[in-house]
Amino acid sequence: MVVNTADEPETDIQGKLVVAAKAPHSAPRWAVELYMLAALRAINLKNVQRNKRLDALEAAVKEKRITGVRWAGVYETGRTYREGEMAQKNGLWIATVPETMAAPGTAPKDWKLLVHAKVMPKEPR
Repeated sequence: MVVNTADEPETDIQGKLVVAAKAPHSAPRWAVELYMLAALRAINLKNVQRNKRLDALEAAVKEKRITGVRWAGVYETGRTYREGEMAQKNGLWIATVPETMAAPGTAPKDWKLLVHAKVMPKEPR
């Protein structure tokens, strides 16, 4: 599409763009196309901004910088636990290192006891 608006004053062009937005059937074709192009550029800008936020979030998840407390269930031997995951094994434990495969109670730097087994309900079978 080639739009030649050199012969028309700026205010006239803006007026036709307003007409293109409100009543596209009565506006010149170039005005409708120009309006649609501007709308698509605005949408694209929003998508670029959203994609940057999503990329940052995905990178944070990959780097495991997302922290918080998550329930991991009853402790399973051989599973890798991440910082902030809680597991139940003779009490309720929370992992305090980025990653651990050690059992709760065997590696004091890897786990902290939150609730002792004497005050916990029995583990599910």
